[in-house]
Amino acid sequence: REVPGGILFNIGYQGTKTTKITVGRNINFPGPHPTIPAAQRRLNPKWNAINRGGDAGANANYNALTVRAEKRYSQGLTFLASYTWSHNIDQATESLDTNFQIIANPYDLRNERGNSNLDHRHMFLSSVTYELPFGRGKTIGASWNRAVDAFLGGWQAGGILTLRSGFPFDVSYPGDPQNTGTTNRGNRVGAGTVSNPTIDKWFDELAFVQSAPGVYGNAGRNLLFGPGTRNLDSSLAKRFSGLREGHYSQLRFEAFNLSNTPKFGQPNATLRQPNTATINRADEPRRIQIGLKYVF
Repeated sequence: REVPGGILFNIGYQGTKTTKITVGRNINFPGPHPTIPAAQRRLNPKWNAINRGGDAGANANYNALTVRAEKRYSQGLTFLASYTWSHNIDQATESLDTNFQIIANPYDLRNERGNSNLDHRHMFLSSVTYELPFGRGKTIGASWNRAVDAFLGGWQAGGILTLRSGFPFDVSYPGDPQNTGTTNRGNRVGAGTVSNPTIDKWFDELAFVQSAPGVYGNAGRNLLFGPGTRNLDSSLAKRFSGLREGHYSQLRFEAFNLSNTPKFGQPNATLRQPNTATINRADEPRRIQIGLKYVF
């Protein structure tokens, strides 16, 4: 639909279903046991883990509501804004992007069904470019001489705003209480979230306890979510007339992560450690650059 102001508005649904995702499995897996170590119960005792990487046995699905607003260039303004509310669910990440021990039970992928490693529940992205209405040929200053126009005319501003919820992450219990040699997630006895997460305590580790010996824990895969992203890239440019017709030069000032808002990494999700639930990684800080180009 086109709404007033020459803005195009679009709303839609996207959905995909994926089958036979290749996943790595240990086919020499002995299963859990309360006392006998896993190494002594392998199906083929002569071998350690026998990892088969091309087993096409996992499934995935993706569903999303998409909203988009777009204004094509007119009166010096153009922008595109989009919002996606989605849920990406799978049973495993393809083996090129994970290791063989991330699956708790290689013989039952149904219990691995959970939030995908790539699941972004909310995503908003907007880009805008605006030519300020000052200068020769513009609404204000159409009769300016070249000297005045050289300072006040030809300005252009722009920016890209990204707002995104965080990726999910998997918790793991130290040791091997289920006695399988694979990932141990423990039992979930609470939500695991906190009302005001900080980098010193992103989640409640006491919501997870050790499972009984020789028993798979009930905690699922990728239960909790890490920090989201808030980022604004901006630019301010000044255009100058060139030496010949059709030529011009442009001086650009660009700032990436203008507000210097930290983009934190995932928390330490190994339970019962001194730094459990803390975050000690962040992406790059604000970066500023200035450039000059000549177009002909």
